[in-house]
Amino acid sequence: MFMIMTCQYYKNQICSSCCFTEKTTLIEKKSEFVQKAFLNLPITFPPPHFSNKDQPGFRNKAKLAVFGTTQNPSLGITTSDLVQKDISHCPLYLNGIQKLIPQVKNIIGQLDIPIYDIKTRTGELKYIIIVGSSNSKEHMLRFVLKSKQNLDNLKKAVSSIILNFPTIKVVSANIQPIPHAIVEGLEEIILTPQTHITETLSEYQLYVSPKCFFQTNPSVAISLYLTFQKWLSETNAQNALDLYCGTGCFSFFAAKHLDFVYGVEITPDAIHCALKSKSLNRFTNTEFINDDATSYFNHSTHQFDTLIVNPPRKGLGADLAKMIATREGLTHLYYSSCNAETLVKDFEILKFKFTPTQMAIFDMFPFTRHYECLIEFKALSAG
Repeated sequence: MFMIMTCQYYKNQICSSCCFTEKTTLIEKKSEFVQKAFLNLPITFPPPHFSNKDQPGFRNKAKLAVFGTTQNPSLGITTSDLVQKDISHCPLYLNGIQKLIPQVKNIIGQLDIPIYDIKTRTGELKYIIIVGSSNSKEHMLRFVLKSKQNLDNLKKAVSSIILNFPTIKVVSANIQPIPHAIVEGLEEIILTPQTHITETLSEYQLYVSPKCFFQTNPSVAISLYLTFQKWLSETNAQNALDLYCGTGCFSFFAAKHLDFVYGVEITPDAIHCALKSKSLNRFTNTEFINDDATSYFNHSTHQFDTLIVNPPRKGLGADLAKMIATREGLTHLYYSSCNAETLVKDFEILKFKFTPTQMAIFDMFPFTRHYECLIEFKALSAG
């Protein structure tokens, strides 16, 4: 099955972020992009895994620019020529987020925080980020501010926000002083006693905090992790290293079939969530390390026969790919990527040690050209 969508913003040329809204076009184009991207990869191209829903309303995160006036704020997008358009009724978001967005406008109206003007670079409130659990019972509300100048105003409003909107469990301020098209800054100030929300993926409950990476399409993410888990269960793997582990999703799905899994992630908040999830799910065969992936792989003395990688869009890079290609004892590599171009580039180095054996494509980003792919590689020496 696959989703269909009628979007007035797209129809009226207000927003073109979703370029494929017709069902037939979506299937044809996704398959075409996959085959073109992996043309030189010696593996069969499977059809993409589409969402198991037939309607939109899948995305668990909304990043919306704030513009207009405090009394009449708008939430939407900013184009490359600095035109701002309200898309506060975007149908992509989970139902709970769609219901919250109009209420967030009311919250902004009561905060008395000047809204940032992108042209004059004056004002304070730049963006609103809402993250929700797929059951819509828990949300994080993040205010992106230019500075801490109006932080006290936000602090004073927190108790009222929590009282009036019970699903909002976490409120934070993200400080982003740079006048560029970068949504989030480095500093996150959590203003509530609760610092995280929980998301259920298959049989696991996972913690998510404001600065953690988490797949934005829970339904398709479950398909990704279960596919990986099934492939792994069909091998003789014993121990794994999970690089770029984030909040530990691949690690937890792997741990069900392995003796031990080591997860490595450079973001401290993500490691904190992984450790809390480990305790919540009572895992005794996982360990999470806060470190750079390349540095850790280079110096690690842990023994593992399986490597899991889910790098950012830039891929592994030549240095790490070369280390992996010369590592003794590796029998399997699982590579999850949202950028086929860098995956194929990495494979030009990895092919001297590995050959691809299975591939799956996941429509993690419906109605767009983008997708997530998962490839299982087997060491050439493993036969």
